[in-house]
Amino acid sequence: MLKISIDANSTGNEFSQASRLAMDKIHSYEADTIALVIPVSATEDNILGKFTRSTSIVDKTVDATVPTGLNLIEVTVAWTNPSGQTQSIIQSTYLQK
Repeated sequence: MLKISIDANSTGNEFSQASRLAMDKIHSYEADTIALVIPVSATEDNILGKFTRSTSIVDKTVDATVPTGLNLIEVTVAWTNPSGQTQSIIQSTYLQK
């Protein structure tokens, strides 16, 4: 029972860290005043020793479902948990051009 509780706490902590990493990246683009050259695709490895963060930014010229005047930013954070399973979270939002 104790191992299950510890594993659950570890998993919850990893999901919280991953979510924070994704939101930090989204907030950095929200605060950026430099015009983006679309599409944007970037990957950062070994964040905090275990996470990989991939960022994609597209607009209507790349994805017809994106509303005119907006960019779609999608951030995926992936990691391998202590049990050896790959985990990931995806957060996305629209940013005004």
